[in-house]
Amino acid sequence: MALKHYSHYRNSEAATNMYEVVSPALFEAEITFPDYFRNNGMNVGNTSLLLEHIRSITGLDGVTPTISNVVQKYKYAERHYAAAGPDKTSLELTITYTLNINHAHENYVYNMLRKWYDLVYNPQNGQTLVKKDYAGGSRLYITEYDRDGAIWRKITCMNFFPSTPPTGLNDDNYDSTGDAKTVSITFIVDDWVEETIGMTQYRDPSSGLIDDNLYVPYNASTLGNIYNQ
Repeated sequence: MALKHYSHYRNSEAATNMYEVVSPALFEAEITFPDYFRNNGMNVGNTSLLLEHIRSITGLDGVTPTISNVVQKYKYAERHYAAAGPDKTSLELTITYTLNINHAHENYVYNMLRKWYDLVYNPQNGQTLVKKDYAGGSRLYITEYDRDGAIWRKITCMNFFPSTPPTGLNDDNYDSTGDAKTVSITFIVDDWVEETIGMTQYRDPSSGLIDDNLYVPYNASTLGNIYNQ
């Protein structure tokens, strides 16, 4: 019999059990724009189209904030401790979208993102609104799954807002005839819920509050299948 430390397919539990690889390309991200648009009868556009145009999301490592080290010394000997709190408790997510023009000649992806950023700061007239207007009611639902659609993680971001305008549209180049334009936009997220199979949540689903005494383990039946939703 081969020893465990020998490099062989049959000595790998992940191989012999045919555990599935985690792919960075199996995800969906849906955005709900702030309530301000609906409450004021503003037509932001068909936001479901954003799901078709998303190419990438960066910054999700921030769902588990890092904590710096505190260092003390006895003469030349160091001793390290975890700092009293994390370096930051917010996310900065950058989302990149492809761009298309519809039959009305509208750059509709850019227009939707720009309308949202204009609530933060409108360069045409200098208008600035308050957070309940530019963030209130907004949601970002990020769903990650495997090849058969079984969801292994969901991240729900709440009451977030764009910290940058959509950028990249204005880069023109005669040598880029084989390229297609994209835009990227960065969002600031103060509050989110991460639901991961095999992990435990501490948020009361009825009130939204954090409860140390609430332990809800996530399993395969909790999150479901992306293809059945």
